[in-house]
Amino acid sequence: MLKQFNVLVKEYADMADELTALAEKVENPALFHSFRRQREKIKHTEFHVVVIGQFKRGKSTLINYFLGNDILPTGVIPITSIITRIRYAASPKAAIHYKDHRSTETDIRQIHEYISEQKNPENSKNVDIIELYYPSDILKNGVVLIDTPGIGSVHKHNTEEAYRYLPEADAAIFLTSSDAPVGELEMEFLEDAKEYFHKIFFLQNKIDYLNPEEKDESIAFSREMISKVLASDVKLYPISAKQAYEGKQTGNTNLLEQSGMKAFEEDLEIFLLKDKGKYLLASYEEKLYGMTKELEENIDFKRAVLNSPVETLEQQLNLFKDKVKDTARLKKEALALVEADLNEIIGDLEVQIKDFRAVQALQIKGRLEDIFERNKEMSGKDLPKLLNQELENLVEEAYTHWDKRQIENLKQAYRGIILRFTDKLNQGINLINEITYAVFKLRLAQPIGEFDLIDKDTFYFKFGSSSPAFLGPRLRDFLFLMPKKWRNKIIFSDMMRRVDEELEKNGNNLKWDYASKIRDSKYIFERAYQGHIDDTVANIQGIIQKTMELRNQKKENIQAQLLYYEQLRDGLASIRTRMENLKEA
Repeated sequence: MLKQFNVLVKEYADMADELTALAEKVENPALFHSFRRQREKIKHTEFHVVVIGQFKRGKSTLINYFLGNDILPTGVIPITSIITRIRYAASPKAAIHYKDHRSTETDIRQIHEYISEQKNPENSKNVDIIELYYPSDILKNGVVLIDTPGIGSVHKHNTEEAYRYLPEADAAIFLTSSDAPVGELEMEFLEDAKEYFHKIFFLQNKIDYLNPEEKDESIAFSREMISKVLASDVKLYPISAKQAYEGKQTGNTNLLEQSGMKAFEEDLEIFLLKDKGKYLLASYEEKLYGMTKELEENIDFKRAVLNSPVETLEQQLNLFKDKVKDTARLKKEALALVEADLNEIIGDLEVQIKDFRAVQALQIKGRLEDIFERNKEMSGKDLPKLLNQELENLVEEAYTHWDKRQIENLKQAYRGIILRFTDKLNQGINLINEITYAVFKLRLAQPIGEFDLIDKDTFYFKFGSSSPAFLGPRLRDFLFLMPKKWRNKIIFSDMMRRVDEELEKNGNNLKWDYASKIRDSKYIFERAYQGHIDDTVANIQGIIQKTMELRNQKKENIQAQLLYYEQLRDGLASIRTRMENLKEA
């Protein structure tokens, strides 16, 4: 699987190289720079995985295991103070990037002079980031490992550095430790970090410190704490980075097996190959086809311009500039209509959620009353737990079923609005195409495609305490002195009150999630449209101006240019054939 991935990436990168070279020969700067960016993405296939956690959790040791060598400094005191980015290279090397934009190379064995808090206290050397290049298998195919300073040490700037890199990473490895229970600071950091990643791997290091019973107890506690923050179950990999590193260095397979690293490595590899790899390959294929189409249209465009009278070109260029102004007016008018329609959707959602809450409140209260009647002889400790669990289950079940139906309705409503918006905006693009087609029999400007509601899910259920804390300490003590019948009635009465509170609270969370989806989707669409129009206009104007200069040349020069573009088209056809063969293989 890995070998096939490498072969395909190499093929795509080679074709991207050739397409970029052709784009340069067409003398279209915007097209060339666009192709060059795509080429670099395909060539490097970078996927940044950041290793995060509290200080002294073993992050650097874990990365040293992946590298198969003692590269990053480790020790008994907080060591790492600078973010270190590690990429693949055939031979080891290191680059130091400073905050004043200077860069220097250094021996990889000297990086502790810059990374270590002892050697570089409070980053007195003004280092921004350190880049290491190393021949490790995990770093192939564009995976970039990031070592971060541990949070929570006495060095405040280390915590700030750890937070700084979160927005730039694609996935995270969150490391806890068996020698200290998961703490409040780690959970606060996770609360912040989870907003940046769709994928987080959770590892509990130093399991070799514990006996089997202690290990199970510690892992259960860590999993429970992490699950609370994420509001979902998590997979936690128990490992010993130290054992794994030693086993790898000495060839001790038993020690490597004991380290627990194998299970994590297998899942990480599956993720990088299945979830990352498949997406990247499909994306590259799509991008390459788009590049060939765009290049073909530009070549044909230039050939058409060279065959057109200069007077006609000048007239059409002026008309083109006037029509471009119309697209700005169309956009402004369309946005005003879209804003009103989206506000109406959000308003309707608020009414629907309110009506839904009212119906569910009656049903849930009835269910809880039945449960209370069957269990009213329970103790004052067990009854609130039972009722609270049932309440949470019923609220979650109700909103989950409703959300599944509602999200489809929301997507349909949003799609309908955006389609109307798209149709309006595509009128502007059609105006541009009318001009280019009238003269060149070619439509260069591509219409805006469909934009669906974004899938990012920020909704989670949030409930109050499961204990009868509603009464306060003194009154709660008094409650347990009351006769069971009275006490349980008070508990039940409070639970009835909580039904409305929990439905309202989680309903508001759901409404906010829907509103965020709508607003974020609209913003993404606006940005994409404006970028599309700006690029199209600048591109066409530049091509016409440049080609008009060629058109003013002698006839024999024009014929030579036409032959030149015909040869470029033949080269493009050859690349397209290879792409088709690769797709069928």
